Amino acid sequence: MLSRLPFLIRNQSLNDRQKEALLWLKQNQQMKNADYVQLFSVTGRTALRDLDELVSKGFLLRQGQKRATAYRLNPSPPLA
Repeated sequence: MLSRLPFLIRNQSLNDRQKEALLWLKQNQQMKNADYVQLFSVTGRTALRDLDELVSKGFLLRQGQKRATAYRLNPSPPLA
């Protein structure tokens, strides 16, 4: 299912940062809020908002709490 990720994200209402983050996560195991901030030069609040939206849409799974929170790709992302 993850091999279809570029097709799946093309058909979603995601911003460019979110699409890039999903592609980045395809190559890396996890992402933290600080990684998102550094990669996209956004505030921590914007990173959290973008990542939370990806979780709510079913693309990411959240693991941990507070500063230890990490995000991983959902092995069964939404179909469209």
